[in-house]
Amino acid sequence: LESIADTRALLAAGERLLGGAIFCTFGCHPHNYSEYDDAMEQELLAAMRQCGHKAVAWGECGLDYYKNFYDAQYADKRSRMVDVFAKQARLAVSLGLPLVVHSRDAEEDTVSVLRNNLPRDHPVHVHAFQGSVGMMKQVLEMMPKSVFGMSGVYTFKNVYEHCLDLARNCPLDRLVLETDAPYLSEAPRE
Repeated sequence: LESIADTRALLAAGERLLGGAIFCTFGCHPHNYSEYDDAMEQELLAAMRQCGHKAVAWGECGLDYYKNFYDAQYADKRSRMVDVFAKQARLAVSLGLPLVVHSRDAEEDTVSVLRNNLPRDHPVHVHAFQGSVGMMKQVLEMMPKSVFGMSGVYTFKNVYEHCLDLARNCPLDRLVLETDAPYLSEAPRE
């Protein structure tokens, strides 16, 4: 929830410096799944309302079995992760907002949540995706309004071949270039 203040500060700076060209999303990141409860949801919704038309999607939410590796080994915690993601997916639908999805080492469960909680035509942005071509194709077919974000790691000299395969296999009209700065920014230049 500390990021709510940061988001408001970025929006204010965007108004001053960029003529309002900054927009935001709100949601519970999968790294913080254990903190998600009704009170957090209400705080996020209140922040979203305060931002008005500048709040354009729900998320980034989803599943991360890489960062949450140890928790994901316990059935009860893994179930809680899936439940938190599914609840946020349904909330995005009820708000009429696109869903921004984080999925890392959790492809089967991510696809299941999308399939079971979203209408087929709901807009989905799978953020900073570095998973499999198979999952990408499955979601693209299952959800015709889905897009896949590809980050600055694609500009690295030693980019992973599977990342290049993702870019080669994603239709251009369904591909979004993004930074996720400072975490997945482009290769440094001299």
